[in-house]
Amino acid sequence: MVIGKKNARLGTLMLIFIISLFVLAGCESKIKGSIPVSDKKTADFPDMAKISMSDALNKAQAKVTGKPVQVEMENEDGYLIYEVEIVRPDKSVMELDVDAGNGAILKMEKEKD
Repeated sequence: MVIGKKNARLGTLMLIFIISLFVLAGCESKIKGSIPVSDKKTADFPDMAKISMSDALNKAQAKVTGKPVQVEMENEDGYLIYEVEIVRPDKSVMELDVDAGNGAILKMEKEKD
């Protein structure tokens, strides 16, 4: 009977683990920037930014070697960010989200082909 209880517990733990993996796989991580813009118009964004587009590009290039192809100011998860795309020497494209308030790199990911 002891073996049965251990197997039941192990089975329950495995089931919880598997369900947790499925739940986490469906969750995207949200960024948290320093300048909230959820109730602002796009035309207000340039005046709200504390760092320039050039500064954001420099921050991104300090993290990723390559050539920039796009820098864009936008609302990401309710915060003002610069989205910077850089083509790396291996021809892959990295996308970086740079906080428009303090220049922190909030997210960095390889773009899918």
